[in-house]
Amino acid sequence: GLSLRQFLWAFDATGRTVTAQSLFKRTRGKPIGRDAYGELLRIAAPKDQASILEEMASHCRPAGLRAAVLNAAVARCLEVGEEDHANEILHTMAQEELWTPVTYALAKRLSRHAVDGNPPFPGLLDPGPGAH
Repeated sequence: GLSLRQFLWAFDATGRTVTAQSLFKRTRGKPIGRDAYGELLRIAAPKDQASILEEMASHCRPAGLRAAVLNAAVARCLEVGEEDHANEILHTMAQEELWTPVTYALAKRLSRHAVDGNPPFPGLLDPGPGAH
């Protein structure tokens, strides 16, 4: 939560970003709160941000929110040239029926333009209960 965010910020502010990132690795699989995720995204290298977003998405209950966070992870992968990682996320989203119109737009940006198991367009339109 907020205190963890402050802890991460303090490590980064004192030049101990590596310590903050190692703390994140130790907390994998546990929800750490949106403020802490936000702080991790701020201090992380661009190539590491997709993994942080995937971890964050794993703790999102509403389907629409999970889809939005995973779409952000795909966008980050495409931005840093990690098309294989983007394809893996898109495949997971297809298995979980989380594709949205945004997901289709992101998938078109892949050089191979095909993701195994992509659902029929337009995909998920209802964000699900508790998404707002």
